[in-house]
Amino acid sequence: MMAAEQGAQQLCKSTVSMRAIVPAAEGAVSAVLLSEFVCKLQIYRALSSIGHKSTVGSGSYFFDSSRKTTFMTNQSSQALTACVFCGSRPGADPRFCDIAALTGKALAERGINVVFGGGNSGLMGIVSQTALQGGVRVTGVIPEFLKSKEPPADNLTRLITVADMHERKRTMADLSDFFIALPGGIGTFEEIFEVITNNTIGVFNKPAGFFNFDGYYDTLFQFMDQSAQAGFLTPQTRKLFNQSDKIDELIDLLAAETLRVRKAKDVA
Repeated sequence: MMAAEQGAQQLCKSTVSMRAIVPAAEGAVSAVLLSEFVCKLQIYRALSSIGHKSTVGSGSYFFDSSRKTTFMTNQSSQALTACVFCGSRPGADPRFCDIAALTGKALAERGINVVFGGGNSGLMGIVSQTALQGGVRVTGVIPEFLKSKEPPADNLTRLITVADMHERKRTMADLSDFFIALPGGIGTFEEIFEVITNNTIGVFNKPAGFFNFDGYYDTLFQFMDQSAQAGFLTPQTRKLFNQSDKIDELIDLLAAETLRVRKAKDVA
């Protein structure tokens, strides 16, 4: 069986079952469940359609090794590792599934390994499986109690089971060189804000950025500007909110900043 087909099957294991797609109310079908089902079909397309051209972002889903540019750390020959925060749901717009696939593909093309929340549902599953198909290491970090709610795939490079959400975030931070937030919900917000907080107070110096697809985070940035104008957010902290609506541009920015910080640290 081809690797792409194996990856597609892996994702389909967490697909909403037909018995789950039942009337949520008399004469109605759950829009959320139907959206997830459609998203899984998008995942299958992303992983198994050779040469498929996406209408979102740049390039195709198909991994092209000729485009691969490996970002190395200054201290070793090992590739960088990106932590990706994103929704455990597919979202209402099928294009969210597209950009998740593009993210996994773009990271793999640069030889950048991936750390994520471990679950195989929603955008998390798409990013992780697409990155795996590109040949990089993918590590999932998940609390024991979440395994039944967000079952992990069994083909991850490594799955780390932790006790709680606090240990999960600490472990992901320890394993990662920089952080990317895709569209997501309250968990995604909380994770990326803790990273920015830790950068602000000096716990670590690891770049973070938002993939601002279709203006998803526009109102968040407006609120950050309002907070800065009100005197509660320093200009230095505001600058930590890197963002781009192009995933290739965002990854290259964060990877380059990571290497710059490390070089400065080595010189010091």
